[in-house]
Amino acid sequence: MNKKTKSQPPEFAVNMSSAEHLFGVPKFVQVLAKSRGCPAFVFQRVHRRPLLAWVKRNARFVAEVTAQREAAAADRGEWDRLKCRKLELETEALGIKLQADKGLTMLKTEAEELWSHCAAIVMEEAKTLMDREQYRDFIAAIKGRYAQLQALGEAQHGPLPPPASSLS
Repeated sequence: MNKKTKSQPPEFAVNMSSAEHLFGVPKFVQVLAKSRGCPAFVFQRVHRRPLLAWVKRNARFVAEVTAQREAAAADRGEWDRLKCRKLELETEALGIKLQADKGLTMLKTEAEELWSHCAAIVMEEAKTLMDREQYRDFIAAIKGRYAQLQALGEAQHGPLPPPASSLS
């Protein structure tokens, strides 16, 4: 009968990338081992036994370096997410500014200033108006303008503040 034997991994790999696949030692650990004087590296070849022995002797150090590397990768990922969010916000701000420049929208601060100005005019005009009918028409016009401003502001930025004084 023919007995099947499990094939042994080769004694050396032609380069670090091959060694990573053949021996299961990540390339950054191999670079670290080579820089620390591991005898497994002869020219570009990587010898299996000396490499695995070095990794075993320096297991705690390798684990620390691996943990630092993973933490740095997580920090880079968070930094990348923050940069993307910043870019999204800048793009949104530029879009709003472009629409405002085209006259399609009004910024919330401009709408609030315009409403405050309108409210002051209403109060002054209300004092001078004698005819009740004129006063009602004037208040209705101001309320209509406020409704337009409020709709515009809500569409862009959320609700506007209530008027400075109640108009009834």
